Amino acid sequence: MHITKKTKLYFIIASVLLVLCIGFSFFIHRHIAHRGGELLAYIKTVAEYTDREQKYSELSRLIAATQEDREELHTYILKRSETIDFLAEVEEIAKAKQVELSTDRLEEEVTDTQFDTLVVTFALRGTDKNVRDMIRIFETVPYHSTVTSIVITEKGATQEEDIDAVIELVVSLNNV
Repeated sequence: MHITKKTKLYFIIASVLLVLCIGFSFFIHRHIAHRGGELLAYIKTVAEYTDREQKYSELSRLIAATQEDREELHTYILKRSETIDFLAEVEEIAKAKQVELSTDRLEEEVTDTQFDTLVVTFALRGTDKNVRDMIRIFETVPYHSTVTSIVITEKGATQEEDIDAVIELVVSLNNV
């Protein structure tokens, strides 16, 4: 079999076209892979953004749904501006209960949290029944508080005789 010039030319042209097609296919494959990577990055970014938006939406609904509850809870926290009124009210209640009351210690403890604390030590004197009623009132003040100590000194054996008591009350103060 004899190869002519024309056949050689067709072979060379076909080989060049084959190499060009293979090169073009390789180039297209690389280009598609690169663009696919960018597309995956965009898809990931959009998914993160969508997730963040969904969480934000859920948080907004939760905030709106709990607004009344949070407002009610704030009524149980003594505001710094209401401290004097609170102490005056305690003194009025003590007078109404016929209990002598004096404030032995009044100290604000500052914290890094949302709530500071007001530590108040009261000295009480009155009949056994009245002092114990006053202690119950301290235990149930309408604020977030804790009675940390109570010391009762009884002087007599009957409920009509005077007793002394010292009570320490820690009340949360709104720090906002």
